[in-house]
Amino acid sequence: MRSLVVAVLAMASACGQVNKAPDAGPPDMLVTDGPPTCNQGEMLCNNTCANPMTSEEYCGNCTTRCNSLQACESGACVGADTCARVRDANPDAGDGMYAGPDNVMFYCDFTETVQIDDFRLAAFTAPPAGFTIVRATDLAQPAFAKAFVTFFNINGGIKSATTFSAGNCCMTTVAGSRLQTGGVFTFAGVGTAATGCAFSYTMDAVYTMSRTQGSGYFSSMSMDFFTTFPPTEASGCGDNTNPAVFVKKRGGLM
Repeated sequence: MRSLVVAVLAMASACGQVNKAPDAGPPDMLVTDGPPTCNQGEMLCNNTCANPMTSEEYCGNCTTRCNSLQACESGACVGADTCARVRDANPDAGDGMYAGPDNVMFYCDFTETVQIDDFRLAAFTAPPAGFTIVRATDLAQPAFAKAFVTFFNINGGIKSATTFSAGNCCMTTVAGSRLQTGGVFTFAGVGTAATGCAFSYTMDAVYTMSRTQGSGYFSSMSMDFFTTFPPTEASGCGDNTNPAVFVKKRGGLM
């Protein structure tokens, strides 16, 4: 009987030795970082500092985002008509004509990393600002010829950049040489050079390519036109008011 009492007391003593978990201390304080400090000219948008004058994500304010073919300039989304931006939007974009958000057309030659913005007719001695003269050797290059034909077909010809009268129809390429012309254009195998056609060139008027002065005109061209009818240069066209073909292009964009 005494042994039973001792056993019960031992068990009771053991039960009383259960360790108590210590009380939890005070909870850690939640520390949050303050908003970033923006530099002068920047504004805080979604906890990010942005320059509203140039940020395409936050252009002008925190709610305006430019699309993939726009750039933020002076706080406004504007058409960024560049081949580089076309490739940013579509890495698989191929050579060809594109239009930006403002519908301005431009041609992208991604292989040569060249963007062609326009072709224009102007007097040989008065190239439009930003344009360079086109030579027959340029049109012998397949990529350049394709760009020319694409622009020509879209416009139904070439637009004049100025108003002038020409005593003949030579497209002068360099001093003393020309692309042989008749009407507005003639190429080897298509027709012979013509003189005295006396066209009056009007700003932004579209001029087509003639077979000869009196046998009709091309308002569209096949892509292999310059292969079938290679352009040539010959002496002549001493009158520097003759119309020449000019191109506006820029390179190294992609």
